[in-house]
Amino acid sequence: MTIFLVSGKKFVGQVVGFDRYTIHVRGRDYDQIVFKHAITNVSVPRHIMQKMMGGSAHAEGEAPPPAEGGPDLPEGDDAGPAPDDEG
Repeated sequence: MTIFLVSGKKFVGQVVGFDRYTIHVRGRDYDQIVFKHAITNVSVPRHIMQKMMGGSAHAEGEAPPPAEGGPDLPEGDDAGPAPDDEG
């Protein structure tokens, strides 16, 4: 993964650990502790992101399809106010 900082510096490596304020990144030749407030962006390769998301292959920026049966919407009298037919 790649971590971009406010200063413009970037770190490429694996996240080894984290706590409330910092992330421990292990790169090829270094270990680095990065303060979370200094991070502007995190980039993760697609194949890693797909593993994290359970193997789904959604297009970038595309939301997964709704669960079977769709969202729970109220029916009948609970559907909200009826339109005014009076005029």
